Amino acid sequence: MDTHEEQTNPRIDTLFCRQQAGHLIVPQLAIAEIIDMTVTQDFENSPCVIGTTHWRNASLIVCSSTALLTGSKPIKPSAQKILVMHKLYTKETPKFYGIAIDNAPKMQRFSADAFSEDNQDTRDGILCQTQVEGETAFILDLNFIENAITALVADDSNANTT
Repeated sequence: MDTHEEQTNPRIDTLFCRQQAGHLIVPQLAIAEIIDMTVTQDFENSPCVIGTTHWRNASLIVCSSTALLTGSKPIKPSAQKILVMHKLYTKETPKFYGIAIDNAPKMQRFSADAFSEDNQDTRDGILCQTQVEGETAFILDLNFIENAITALVADDSNANTT
């Protein structure tokens, strides 16, 4: 690809995660690390959170990719890995969170036009969809997920102070 084409149609580095409920595309710049799946504390009343895990002396809230893709109640998945994510949109704590995934992801580069507004999705937590290797893949709405986690932490803090 020449420099002019790269400027007019930029490429986005992602991780492509094959899932049983549907495939995910996650921007590589949002991922801090990929760790083995362990969830230590359950959450009862969240639309996508399955619990917490420990990472580098911190407790991370872990979202279920299956719940995000299907809209079903989050349950502990048969997930193998957790994507440790940097918060990109909200400045409130926590600074990191996790997304449980079924399989180890692979690196994949996409052109920016693969994520056009024509491919938007109306489900909470899903920004849009595209085709990868003949299959539908979904791009997570990280802003929605981060706001949900921030609200959950705020609700938990308020419950502990009353």
